[in-house]
Amino acid sequence: MGNTTSAVLDNIVQGSNFDRDEVDRLRKRFMKLDKDNSGTIERDEFLSLPQISSNPLATRMIAIFDEDGGGDVDFQE
Repeated sequence: MGNTTSAVLDNIVQGSNFDRDEVDRLRKRFMKLDKDNSGTIERDEFLSLPQISSNPLATRMIAIFDEDGGGDVDFQE
């Protein structure tokens, strides 16, 4: 995820209600959650967060963020 291009970040800004600084902060947080540096957050990485794992809707949240159904979430999703 360290290879996120400026154009990708600009596209995210244009398609969201976030400004560039907010998107950059979200990207940095995403990178911290991506423990194996795969560029994606897998289900197990997501569920390792205490505030997520204790939520009874955690599985549904993962499904919502996982737009392509691949079982993980990349930053653009």
